[in-house]
Amino acid sequence: MKKMICGMTALTLMSATVMSVSAETVTPIGGDPFDITPNPVNASIKVEFSIDPSYTVTIPQKVELTGAYGTVYTGSGEVTTNNEAVFLHEGEKLVVSLASDSKFNMSHEATGEYKLPYTASTEEYGEVDKENGGTVAEFPTSKTGASMTIDFATDEIPQYAGKYSDTVTFNIALEDDSETPETPDTADVAVESLSLDKTEIPYSGDSLTVTVDPADATDGTVIWKIPDVAHIYSDADHQNEIETTIDGSFKYTAPMEAGTVYLTRDYGSGSDTVTVISNADDTKTATCEFYYEH
Repeated sequence: MKKMICGMTALTLMSATVMSVSAETVTPIGGDPFDITPNPVNASIKVEFSIDPSYTVTIPQKVELTGAYGTVYTGSGEVTTNNEAVFLHEGEKLVVSLASDSKFNMSHEATGEYKLPYTASTEEYGEVDKENGGTVAEFPTSKTGASMTIDFATDEIPQYAGKYSDTVTFNIALEDDSETPETPDTADVAVESLSLDKTEIPYSGDSLTVTVDPADATDGTVIWKIPDVAHIYSDADHQNEIETTIDGSFKYTAPMEAGTVYLTRDYGSGSDTVTVISNADDTKTATCEFYYEH
């Protein structure tokens, strides 16, 4: 069983060369052509050479997919520069891309609705995007030809016998061949320490401000660990209590930006510890005593 994919055949752009010379007339100073000792006069000419881009790209006219019954069917074709020299402007390359109006579905020769999906791919660029198409070959300036193999394969075992075909379109374009500099990997900046602006606060309430060092740490968020009898707020009026999760006799906030929080605690005796923990490194902490005044 054979299947066919048809396409364009070739695109050729021939070259032309131009050489031109411009000249100036040199006349002896004084204008006397019989003066055998004229003052020296300088003159110049411009020598030019021009060559247009020149290349021939050949694409397969037909690709037949073959295989054993009950299996997917495969085939391949070559895009080549025909062993001819490719002349391009400096910093340019030929880019060959492939697209299918049917989104890479072959039609049955009959009028049925069944479509046979298939995939086009290359070793260098992988599978061609079925929706938008994609690059299958690139050719820079070269004294010799080059080629790129395109592999085709059905995505499923055909449901019906018969002849299937689809037409794919090759686009050949000149593009910039300058390489985009790779963006260097930015190393994570680790948290070195946390610090609090107070060492103790009363149960009646006070603020605590945490500072992360260094300030440009990749993850500068922190987690507040407070006793279960305490309350933590984002405002000094104690109107916006920050949500916490209880674990044993302590409450924990979700990771949050470092800064200032406001705390109170319920009546009771004794003292507890407020701890702030780096979300990036839980070994980096800072503590403050939270005590009850009789």
